[in-house]
Amino acid sequence: MKVVIVGAGKVGFSLAQILAAEKNDVTVVEINEKRANIIKELLDIKVINGNGASFPVLEEAEVNEADLFIAVTENDEFNIVASVIAKSLKVTKTIARVRNPDYDYNVSNKITREKFLGIDLIINPERVTAKEISKLISVPELVNVEYFAHGKIQTIEFKVNDNFKYLGTPLKDLPLPDRCILVAILRNDKIIIPTGDDTICAGDLVFALSLTKKIQDVTTFFKIKKKKINTVTLLGGEKVSFYLARILEKKRINVKIIEKDPEKCEELARTLDNVLIINGDISDINLLKDEDVDKSDFIVSLTNDDKLNLLVSLFLKHLGVDKSITQVRRADYLPLMEKIGIDNIISPRSITAAAILSFIKSDSIVSLSMLAGDKAQMLEISLSKKNCAVLDKKISSINFPCGVIIGAIIRNGDIIIPRGDDVMKYDDSAVLFMLPECFEKVTKMFK
Repeated sequence: MKVVIVGAGKVGFSLAQILAAEKNDVTVVEINEKRANIIKELLDIKVINGNGASFPVLEEAEVNEADLFIAVTENDEFNIVASVIAKSLKVTKTIARVRNPDYDYNVSNKITREKFLGIDLIINPERVTAKEISKLISVPELVNVEYFAHGKIQTIEFKVNDNFKYLGTPLKDLPLPDRCILVAILRNDKIIIPTGDDTICAGDLVFALSLTKKIQDVTTFFKIKKKKINTVTLLGGEKVSFYLARILEKKRINVKIIEKDPEKCEELARTLDNVLIINGDISDINLLKDEDVDKSDFIVSLTNDDKLNLLVSLFLKHLGVDKSITQVRRADYLPLMEKIGIDNIISPRSITAAAILSFIKSDSIVSLSMLAGDKAQMLEISLSKKNCAVLDKKISSINFPCGVIIGAIIRNGDIIIPRGDDVMKYDDSAVLFMLPECFEKVTKMFK
């Protein structure tokens, strides 16, 4: 697939990196010369230093031959204009990153977007980030949760406590609940695709797949206690906080937002009905204590300052806050935060990239989720090609790349948690866990 990406910021770089690794023909257009040179040094792709909304520059990028055009600069209007131009040059699919709610036609005016703009996907990073955070808040006892097969299957990510009685026991000897499979373990920032001889250690992040109706058995087995959320405090009044507060309002959760900028506070107060808006500096320890922030069921640090988010999250953890989510925009901070014990880390870059990747995958791919940042993928894929190489073969006899696990097979609405003797048939769907470098080989096997 030939892809042209305009904008080499965090999201653009991440997309270029992933798509190039999957052997796509990727061209990046970046107006900032310094940034363009950095991309040239880091990635083996074509990079053009120029204006991505300029006809001559887009011609140089051979956009008329592209299957996909993605505009992800920091400027909404630029992204829209560039995408409209690309569509006029007969690009098959166009995607624009748009932050301003007034331009977010996915919500406000889908018909206008489809008829006049011709943009196939308008993605709002703050909105998708807020949705991801709300999902985490709904299951506070877990680090992450993903749904597949129209909600019939769940993949949950959770930290193993030191009181788990099967620590050090080989996985083949674990009396796991019925219809449950462990697809991965994250330890010391590395993904382990487990075998029967692997063991679980205290502090591991475990990824377990099970039927949604059986997930309670899994959480009971691993001593994961269900928690109820009544109050949530959002630190920072950015757009993510606005979208998240609106979602939580509908769930009848009590929300307060602490924001330093008086103008932002006034805007939030005008647009949110049942949210307490506090004008104050979240780095003020006395303010946090006076507002009983440590008594909230969930704290979400959402300022644009990664260091401030980190420090405040650590301080509140010291005060005894049970659950927190910390937004991180810089990828190089992620390993640090994981090692010092931050509960949940949200990366808008990874979430936006995953949403775009899900949209651009082939028709056979039902859904795609990025796990552990972007260290692994969960893929639901339809076996709709009769010449597919994996059909009617025992799973144990299929030569999958190292780093792939078949987590489930969906057949006529029924869910099969497969063993080595099971086979995949035409018109089934399969849920796979894999390392990103396996994607190209696996999708070729599934045609």
